[in-house]
Amino acid sequence: MPDVHAHEPIEIVLAATGTSTNAYAEVTLDIHLTSPAGEALVAPGFWDGGARWVARVAPDLSGTWRWRSASSDPGLDGRAGSFEVGPPRSASPWRIHGPLTVHGPGRALTHADGTPVFWLADTVWAAPAHATEAEWDRYVRTRAEQGYNVVQINALPQWDASGPPLREPFARRPDGGDDVLRPDPAYFQALERMVARAAEAGLMAAVVILWFDWTPADNEDWAGQVPRRGPFDDRSARLLARHLVARLAAYGACWIVSGDSAFRAAASVALYDAVAATARAAAPRRPVVTAHLNGSTSTSAELNARSWLDLHLFQSCHFLDSPARARRHAEVARAFSPVRPVLNSEPCYDALRVMGPDNEAGVRFGRDAVRRTSWVSILGGATAGITYGAHGLWPWHRGSQAYGAMHYGEPLPWEEALALPSGYDLARLKELLAPLRWWELEPRAAPPAEPSDAALACAATAKGQEMLLYVTRAASLALPEAREGAPKAARWLDPRHAGHGVELATTRNGRRLGMAKRSSGSATPDAVRPRHQALSELLPGNRAGSVRQRGGVSV
Repeated sequence: MPDVHAHEPIEIVLAATGTSTNAYAEVTLDIHLTSPAGEALVAPGFWDGGARWVARVAPDLSGTWRWRSASSDPGLDGRAGSFEVGPPRSASPWRIHGPLTVHGPGRALTHADGTPVFWLADTVWAAPAHATEAEWDRYVRTRAEQGYNVVQINALPQWDASGPPLREPFARRPDGGDDVLRPDPAYFQALERMVARAAEAGLMAAVVILWFDWTPADNEDWAGQVPRRGPFDDRSARLLARHLVARLAAYGACWIVSGDSAFRAAASVALYDAVAATARAAAPRRPVVTAHLNGSTSTSAELNARSWLDLHLFQSCHFLDSPARARRHAEVARAFSPVRPVLNSEPCYDALRVMGPDNEAGVRFGRDAVRRTSWVSILGGATAGITYGAHGLWPWHRGSQAYGAMHYGEPLPWEEALALPSGYDLARLKELLAPLRWWELEPRAAPPAEPSDAALACAATAKGQEMLLYVTRAASLALPEAREGAPKAARWLDPRHAGHGVELATTRNGRRLGMAKRSSGSATPDAVRPRHQALSELLPGNRAGSVRQRGGVSV
């Protein structure tokens, strides 16, 4: 019987015997591994409270693995052993195909074995410090059933979360501040259990290591609104990054070095560089590392020059021009070399108050705005995936809590936010793109439409064999001619999730594609088949079209 199966975590637990008064900051543990193929790898261990030290690894090959320890502590040093690894057994793609990676220059995110990954994430920044284990179990079960495969979380307490944290990560200094060199093991054990539970359900954790408010200088113009914590310096930032990698890498986590960063302040950028380098060096296999920027910031030449940057994350933010920002940020990122995946990691959040001084009425984003921004992001060039957000989930709000941070409006209780239809719509987006080579899509000018403002976004593969159009209302389109003549197949698809759609059919007049409501007896093969609903009842931004200009089955 194997001790563990491939891509699943196994622990090596050791006991320290030294006299250090701060083992977290003063003692190190490395486990030197030899794979069945003879490859040498090193995994970091982490202090887990008292004399307990743990090294957690996720072996990726079947067979016998051998290990030996090296440490400055005599009780941890010079230990050795082995364990047997069996073939993958989990149904999760992360454990069948391996963790997230980027295989060379290109737009695709992939598993370790090269299988493409469409990143469909949900934003729950505040959950690690605020969610109970029972709440988290319900949450991950729901998102896994919907087809999500990533959760974006903040390793440390989120400054604009709902209510006080249930857990705090660090001891307090005499002045009341955070002693970032003295972590509370209970906090990080809870974080670890959450990441483990998500992994078991098929959800990879994308972990922010340092949100900007834990650094000394980032977003200085927000100083009057955002209380600073910590702050970290080079040593404490590197210790935190190593600790997080040691605890969480075996669950397939990837690393976001910054949160809401402007990536301009030198002191903060130096910390982001430090945690990125540490995460890269500490992980047994090269992890995916990136940065989360604020809504006004595109990837800069300075950030693009970082050797640790594996993909471009941007946020189109929470203003009315979120779709336009998505296009602009994607265009900037796609212009850089080397070619990297591009992803909108924070479109407008459902139920969040539209930001900006002109929103005196307190208008909030709704389902249609979220769906429209998401499709525009994909077709506008951010083809690696998309992240969803709902106001109530990301700050982990309970109905009994008061909320006063910023001007986002009162959040929904997290359970209500979890059930919003827009969350299902993004699962539908992933479902519609899955049969395509989505990572090869390139933005195109939308074809002429009637009415003229109906076609909102368009993308096609490089050779024009497949084209996707996003249309805001019933329309007819003049389709481009393929190299071998007119498109071979075309149809309309409703991007709202099953059970909330309409039956649509194509009408053909030469190379012109139109839309009409299907009759109940129609057998048109190119139309989607969700439930009936009158076209007049639809709100803007409800239709995506797919055109395949050469042979094959369209989606």
